Amino acid sequence: MLHVITLLSVSPEAEGDFLLSIRNCQSRVRRIAPDLISSDVLRHAFSPLYHCHDFWQNEASYLRARRSPAISALLLERERLGCACLPLGPFSFARFIEAADDRLLTSRVLTI
Repeated sequence: MLHVITLLSVSPEAEGDFLLSIRNCQSRVRRIAPDLISSDVLRHAFSPLYHCHDFWQNEASYLRARRSPAISALLLERERLGCACLPLGPFSFARFIEAADDRLLTSRVLTI
């Protein structure tokens, strides 16, 4: 599974419009990108800072979606909705691979 996280800062006056736009954007992406497993938006408790977390099936499906003009435009639209945007990029969590008697920790970060 590939994770893509984006942090967005939103002005307090624009939060309602931002959330409505985010919901519309996410539902459109899910309809045209079946490899998107889920997309979550979390709000910081004390400030209008949002954590957008997308879960993709794998690296290939994410790269295919980013090359699609329709999906790429929708994902960029979400970034433009905030006052400031910090994309943390695609990554996968480390996993253990058993090799003989010891375990090796491996992780992967996708650079695009």
